[in-house]
Amino acid sequence: MPEALRRRYGLPAESYAAITFDKADLDAQRHPAAGSARSLTFVGPGHPLFEAVVHHVLARFGPDLAQGAVLRDPAGQAQGLLWLLIGNVEDGLGRIAGQRLFALFQPLDGSQLTRVSPARLLDFEPLPALLAPAGPQSSPPTTAPAAPQSGGSWEIYRQRLAEADAVIDWSLDHVLDPYLAHLQASRREETDVIRDYLRRSFDVLIARAQGKLMEYEQKALRGTDMSLSIQEERRHLEDLRRRQAARLAEAERAGVLALGAPEILGVAAIVPAPETGFFPKTRFLTPMRRSDAVEEAAMAHASAYEQARGWETEDVSAEEKGYDLLSRGPGGDVRYVEVKGRAGVGAVELSENEWLKAEQLGEAYWLYIVTDALKAPALYLVQDPARRLPREEVVPQVRYRVAQQGWNRVAESAVTYQTETTEG
Repeated sequence: MPEALRRRYGLPAESYAAITFDKADLDAQRHPAAGSARSLTFVGPGHPLFEAVVHHVLARFGPDLAQGAVLRDPAGQAQGLLWLLIGNVEDGLGRIAGQRLFALFQPLDGSQLTRVSPARLLDFEPLPALLAPAGPQSSPPTTAPAAPQSGGSWEIYRQRLAEADAVIDWSLDHVLDPYLAHLQASRREETDVIRDYLRRSFDVLIARAQGKLMEYEQKALRGTDMSLSIQEERRHLEDLRRRQAARLAEAERAGVLALGAPEILGVAAIVPAPETGFFPKTRFLTPMRRSDAVEEAAMAHASAYEQARGWETEDVSAEEKGYDLLSRGPGGDVRYVEVKGRAGVGAVELSENEWLKAEQLGEAYWLYIVTDALKAPALYLVQDPARRLPREEVVPQVRYRVAQQGWNRVAESAVTYQTETTEG
């Protein structure tokens, strides 16, 4: 670990029983039902282990990241640039108060940038070797990686790459400022608690010192020589007041947060997978095409089923967490639901991000499949799909395709429920 990092953050411990990157895990461990689980250590920005790992990863792979990449969207939908930026927030003491990786997608047609999850990268695939860039780029990100020569679109990619400053400006207004506001709200609460604790604790100590000083002065009035004790207690009282003022001032400075300059870590050109021409057909399955109407209908039916069970649902599909619905039951149970809609009956596809999340969450992860979503919807449920779906039916290609006969063998049909429909 470099000396500068050691001085600022300290050294990591020799070992940790268990670590987490989510503060919610610490709250869950404190719950009485959690039992005597292993001691968790929260590892985040400012923690010596976190900073050491980030330093070594960027030192080793930073140059490759800065060169950029060309990735293929198997779904054939995304076309543009995916920017990775890191945002830093420091407090008035120069300490890191927050640090987060952000991903922004810049459509090739020049339309509005959007914030996406960095996990979106998992949904894309590197180009085949014969289409990959010939070598490292000399001046990223203004120099782009190789891209398909289709319809002259490569020149548009270059134009978008030249808009890096505009991307940073957009991130400040639409991503980093809201992130700063979120941290400021949390820091204000923390500062109020710290300030109240400091005042109360020092006030108790000061009151004790004042009581002793009064006692010594009364003894001195009765003729006892208390000059040394009085002198020491007055110094102690002054020291307490000085320390209280210093600690309160430090808490105030720690409560002042400011954004650091965002840094572009890398950029990837995202090209869609055309059905003919540039990409060899023999390597890939024909990508499934998304229908917004079908997906909206499927989400409505999945939500209606959960509500009919007495559960509360939250649509988190826009956050690209690897699932679409967060459903909470009356008893505190949680389901992480990925919804797939079909216009008829057939295979479904899960992205790499969705599949990894299914593996991570296990039995808490559910796949809801709505067939014939627009005309005669039927809902089928698959719990723990990463374990239960037959592997021979899964084709790994950054997206995982499960044939209808594969999911139908393990799915259970949903009970009757009602949903509101809109006549078109």
